[in-house]
Amino acid sequence: MLQLVQKYRGTIKLREKIQPLVSIGIRGLSLVAGFAITLALGHKMGATAIGQYSVITQSALFLSVLAVGGLDLAIVRLCSAALSHGVALQRALILEITLYSSALVALVIMIAIFAQNHGVAVLFQGEAPQGALAALIAIMLSRVLTRIAGALLRSQKAYSWGQAVEVLLIPAVVLVQIQFSDFTNASQVLIATAISGVIIGLLALAACWFLAKPGRHPDSPPIKAIFRVAVPLWGVAIFLNIADWYALATASALFGIEEAGRYRVALQIGNALSIVSMAMFSLFSPQISAAYARKDLHAIGRIARTATRLSIIIVLPIALVLSYFAQPILIHVREDFAPAEIVLQIAIFGQAAYAMFGPSGLVMAMTGHERIQLAQTVIGTLAILVAAPVAGYYFGLAGISLSVTLVLVSRNAFSMYSVWKLLGINVMTGKVRPRPVQED
Repeated sequence: MLQLVQKYRGTIKLREKIQPLVSIGIRGLSLVAGFAITLALGHKMGATAIGQYSVITQSALFLSVLAVGGLDLAIVRLCSAALSHGVALQRALILEITLYSSALVALVIMIAIFAQNHGVAVLFQGEAPQGALAALIAIMLSRVLTRIAGALLRSQKAYSWGQAVEVLLIPAVVLVQIQFSDFTNASQVLIATAISGVIIGLLALAACWFLAKPGRHPDSPPIKAIFRVAVPLWGVAIFLNIADWYALATASALFGIEEAGRYRVALQIGNALSIVSMAMFSLFSPQISAAYARKDLHAIGRIARTATRLSIIIVLPIALVLSYFAQPILIHVREDFAPAEIVLQIAIFGQAAYAMFGPSGLVMAMTGHERIQLAQTVIGTLAILVAAPVAGYYFGLAGISLSVTLVLVSRNAFSMYSVWKLLGINVMTGKVRPRPVQED
């Protein structure tokens, strides 16, 4: 019996070590699948098709955040806490979440229908794909379904499946369809994305239903408590997701859908370096949290230094190579993407600079300074809302890319300063500032 217990504990420890790597793998594969879709569209249909597809899918993603942003995090938080006390997921709760989410989605759909004439005219300048609004609504619905289903699965410790449902399955299925179907325009790809996404979302929600227990447990989290947690997180989710959509929408509104397609390709290549940041978060967040629980600032400093140096060692060589070969990489997608070279180089060096400031934001999040992080996010987002169109007007796509990059890097630099000011930790050197001795 003792041997079985020890073996079980060893299995749990192994899973805890492997889980961050699985998480990184799923996130990485989702980025690869997303870029592969862009690459395939670029080869077959050109920059206009990429712009049309990107504007619709990014707008749908942002609308899904408006509809349920914060709700998914609240589900994970409260349902996970209930599970730790032996209360499994209840079907009555799934039904309540679905009904309330449907009402929110209906409200967002009404807003989208009301604003369609002005919005489509501004974003597409007469080059909107056929059935743009229907595709937008269907893809938004699929994102809502997968966000909720993914959160429910993660709350029941099905971490890998929850992440796969939320970020990987839809782009993977769409990529297969593009490769083996004779699509000739963006509208066909959007329809395939919408249908595939809704089917995957419904199947994932059905899986949650069969995973859950019938009826309603008295200790199951009430829907009011979930919304009480979700409402403050709504603003955080919106501010965290608005920048990418707004930059793309600004590029399309100022320069047309073809230029938006070039901007999207450059940004996706540059954002490949963000996999390193995701890896650092997954690998070091539990260690930082544990060290802070022990009030061991020196351990946090050592962990932050290790993460910073690893980021620099990994990111800088890749950034230099990608920057040097920026134009050949873009030409490989298609020759008419070559003008986006400067946009790609700005995005690459922005990601490299972000990595060089180390896991400052991660340390802030894991040491209970979420309000400061929220303030930084809000200020940064407001700066992008003002700076992106102004910079785009004067400096083109490069101006939009530079404004977003500068805000991103400035936010992380301020996080680094905040860690030094509040905790006395230099994340680059790992040194901890001695605290003054207080007199009695």
